[in-house]
Amino acid sequence: MALPPVHRLFAALLLSAALHAQSGAGTVGSGLTYASYFGGALFDEVRAAIPAGDDVVILAGSTASVDFPTTPGAAQDSLLGYSDAFVCAVDVSSGEILWSTLLGGSDPGFLILEAATALALDPSGDVFVAGVATSSDFPTTPGVPQAASAGGVDAFVARLHPGGSLAWCTLLGGSAQDEAAALAVSPAGVVVTGCTTSKDGTGATPFPTTAGAFDTSFNSLFLTNDVFVARLSTDGASLQWSTFLGGATRDEPYGLAVDATGDVLLAGLTTSADYPTTPGVWDPVFNGLNAGESDGFVTKLASGGDMLRWSTFLGGIAADELRALVLTPSGLPTVAGLTHGTFPVTSGALQGAFGGGATDAVVTQLAADGSTLVWSTLLGGSGAEEARALAMLPTGEPVVAGFTESADFPVTPDASQPELAGARDAFVSKLAANAGSLVHSGLRGGTEDDEAKALALDDFGAAELAGGTFSALLPTSGDAAQPDYGGFGDGWLARFALPPWTNLGNGKAGTGGLFPRLTGTGTLITGSTGSLELTHAKPGALWYLFIGFAEGYVPFKGGTFVPFPAPVTVVLPTLPDGSLPLAWPAWPALPQGLTVVFQGWISDAGATKGASATNGLRGVVP
Repeated sequence: MALPPVHRLFAALLLSAALHAQSGAGTVGSGLTYASYFGGALFDEVRAAIPAGDDVVILAGSTASVDFPTTPGAAQDSLLGYSDAFVCAVDVSSGEILWSTLLGGSDPGFLILEAATALALDPSGDVFVAGVATSSDFPTTPGVPQAASAGGVDAFVARLHPGGSLAWCTLLGGSAQDEAAALAVSPAGVVVTGCTTSKDGTGATPFPTTAGAFDTSFNSLFLTNDVFVARLSTDGASLQWSTFLGGATRDEPYGLAVDATGDVLLAGLTTSADYPTTPGVWDPVFNGLNAGESDGFVTKLASGGDMLRWSTFLGGIAADELRALVLTPSGLPTVAGLTHGTFPVTSGALQGAFGGGATDAVVTQLAADGSTLVWSTLLGGSGAEEARALAMLPTGEPVVAGFTESADFPVTPDASQPELAGARDAFVSKLAANAGSLVHSGLRGGTEDDEAKALALDDFGAAELAGGTFSALLPTSGDAAQPDYGGFGDGWLARFALPPWTNLGNGKAGTGGLFPRLTGTGTLITGSTGSLELTHAKPGALWYLFIGFAEGYVPFKGGTFVPFPAPVTVVLPTLPDGSLPLAWPAWPALPQGLTVVFQGWISDAGATKGASATNGLRGVVP
């Protein structure tokens, strides 16, 4: 009886892999596939990044450079104050800056930078951005909830069209200091969170709240920060709801997510022993031992902003901060941040003991109702670490980024930079879904201080890492948008291929100029489930899936044949929509460390020389 296609693929892989392993051929690890500076002659840094499909990454941050690159049609093409926010789109396959705009006013102050701190993408392709506005003439638009500053520093929320033109922009704030930290888009509206010191008082304008909100009164007794959470309509015309959240002292949010029901999850830090918690959660009692020491918090707010679903502290007796929050595909909140030494960890965690130095990074996953820790781990060496950004793969594997000052920070053998290059380097680490092991971990840095502040994952599971650097000799790639250091502090963007799947590029367009795409899910661990999936191919055509164990890059039919030689070929017809998922129930036993290279070629009479090709795709057996 003939074997089904997937079983034929497995049988061929097993035989070829055994022969390949005997040959002693080497493997190819993950690494740095794109790297560029980003900025001008003065201080620049990237604070937020999101993927926008087809190798495009949207970046946002702050610049003080008069020569910061902008593009025609942008909302603002020149620096107006000491510093301005910026938003730009970069194609990491070519290094091209697709569009770039500034957002700012004429305020000359430099104690607080005018900056974009958070990004979200609308299904239409529009970009939502939030941040900090220090200028009274910050560019707002008519018809928004707050077109004029109430004084002091304001949060802002804006919507940009592709190309960088401004759809709308509003301020959010009172007469003191208000800063946006995180942003998310849901079908119901645009949710933004941040911190505020704007309270009622003689001659003062409080931060705007709405009737029926969970908390309409400013809580801090010492004029430190309260959290604010607000939702605006996507057209910028209305403030749907807005609430305070906090206790008697300092409360600051950094992470935000909206779940499938529209409920809002927040993570941050608090020094308030009376920060609001709810019964039945992991930890309803503040843990800080000394005055002013912070606990992390995770809070779930109802979609209408009128009540808490649940709220918990998360920390130990030393100071703890949560800097990022994401949801797993099943909706479990996962947070990352830092601890000064006594953070709760779970059995079987990657790192159960504090590594030393001032701080370690932490990564924790909670149950959907906040009642227990699913898992919790430390991550660090004998120096200082902080986790600043977090992302989640469809497989449930978290990817965390930040900075380290440890010469013994845990890295994996396939890291493109395994050793600390300066006093402080950026790191990116991919953990197993249960946080029991490292899938990949490596550094990014030069001889001076470098930090990762933003992280996004592309369609292939590669990490788009960004932040700030003072290193004039930070390694860049040949296709960098900006290969050289611009001045006193630059932003940077780097793309890291994370195992097991790496996009090797070299696709060839088919009919209509569409590039077929090949992606992988799951791991190549023996017995694991997952799939290869073809999309954007010619419907009802023959798909030749070539599989090899080396990257050959041979010219073929006007394109590039990547897996060469390719001892395994499987021929299958594409579906009427030009796709074909190829799922496996259990990956066969392949040698550890083996590299498997895939590429699909599709029979397509409308393409040059009668064929289109997918990108090459590399898988590494852990």
